[in-house]
Amino acid sequence: MKRGRELKLKSKEVYENIKNEILFLNFKPGDSIKEKYFEEKFSVSRTPVREAFLKLKQEGLIEIFPQKGTFISLIDINLIKQVYFLRKNLEVPILKEIICIKENKDFLFKLTQIIEKQKYLIQQNGKIEEIILSDMEFHKEIFSFAQKQELWNFILSYFNDFIRIKVLTYKNFKMEKIINEHSLILKILENKNEEEIINYSNLHFSVAEIELNKVVQMYSDYFN
Repeated sequence: MKRGRELKLKSKEVYENIKNEILFLNFKPGDSIKEKYFEEKFSVSRTPVREAFLKLKQEGLIEIFPQKGTFISLIDINLIKQVYFLRKNLEVPILKEIICIKENKDFLFKLTQIIEKQKYLIQQNGKIEEIILSDMEFHKEIFSFAQKQELWNFILSYFNDFIRIKVLTYKNFKMEKIINEHSLILKILENKNEEEIINYSNLHFSVAEIELNKVVQMYSDYFN
């Protein structure tokens, strides 16, 4: 029984490690990967690696072709655009809803703490993984405060390609933009300015679309 739990834990660790390497582009879209490489890297048998590959295939992160090999999936540009659409049409009404909540000091303080953490990470040249996770933490807090956690979980289910886009974006554009955007959201919420939410939304998603198009041009081989 104990060995069974250890094997299950090992399989989970192998899966999470490979997934993170894909999401944060240690392996590029289209790259070929082999089970043997991960067996040696993690000092495990074939079973946990194979289980990880099958799960990653189900999530759309890898493609397995008999007689040809296993490859990192290309980024689905149409899915990315739908995620942007989904976020815009969910997050803006939620922000407008939060403005109407009187008791929000603790919530605003949490957002301030997250922004300060982001400033520190950028100033210290923190890992891009940590910066992206702190970005997601900020938006998760917004959904959670509005008691819309399940909506956030729904969005997360489509975030694999979105995270890979974030990595490419932050590698090619100034990371300080995260702080500027989040600070603007915080200011709007503090001032309870509903009109500014709409203005911010239009600007934010317009800029995001411009950056997305530039990234697609720069890394055209990464997209399908």
